[in-house]
Amino acid sequence: MKYVYPAVFTRDGDFYFVEFPDMQEAVTQGNDLNDALYMAQDVLNTWLAFLEDSGKDIPKPSDINSLTLDSGQFVNLIIADTDAWRRLNVKKATA
Repeated sequence: MKYVYPAVFTRDGDFYFVEFPDMQEAVTQGNDLNDALYMAQDVLNTWLAFLEDSGKDIPKPSDINSLTLDSGQFVNLIIADTDAWRRLNVKKATA
């Protein structure tokens, strides 16, 4: 399945913390913006695959215009493809 969710990025020095307003359990961080984007996609795929596999409800993505941000925060949309993520992780596990 393919999904798009907003992620809130908070810069703290050189680090970026990432949280998903629609999935409080999906949080991560990166050493820089590129790393934070990569980690955001990975944690989103991991969490959504877990929800799919366990038969739990997939939350509806928030409208990015409805999010309230603190100073120093910004929103970016993150794309998840749980089918591709699973194929990649199976390939890694068998290598």
